[in-house]
Amino acid sequence: FKSICDDAEYISSVIEAHKIQDWPVVCNERCGVWYGYCQSCNRCYFKSTDGHVWTFSMKRLNLRVLELASQSGGVLIIDATKRKMLPDSFSRTIPIWCCVWNRVVTKYRSLMQITEPKFWDIALYSPAQPPEDIEERLNEFVTQIIESGMISDP
Repeated sequence: FKSICDDAEYISSVIEAHKIQDWPVVCNERCGVWYGYCQSCNRCYFKSTDGHVWTFSMKRLNLRVLELASQSGGVLIIDATKRKMLPDSFSRTIPIWCCVWNRVVTKYRSLMQITEPKFWDIALYSPAQPPEDIEERLNEFVTQIIESGMISDP
């Protein structure tokens, strides 16, 4: 229990040190909600196994995180791991999720002829080495979202 309390104190100090208090805190259901700090915050569900196989989950869209990030300019996601520097959700799953949603936004901006801002970042930023066919996969995930009909009024 002491390590969880220490980690919760560390999380609070990171928020304070980086002056990102205005960003909503979102705790990952997998491990992030272990911390008492996260009991009353927003929650998300990023499963590391999605990242293990470099995929995007249509079951765990985390639309609330997308909404919070668009309203406030970002979110602070809390997660944990036992044995590694970064949880797998941070090294693969969340970077894929961000990349796919940025590409969806870019696609809709183009269809709606929205030109400002001129640059919208659609790159995949991951500390892990992605497979060679990752670009094709990312574009397939974007197509799945668009063809699903879930976005009715962009």
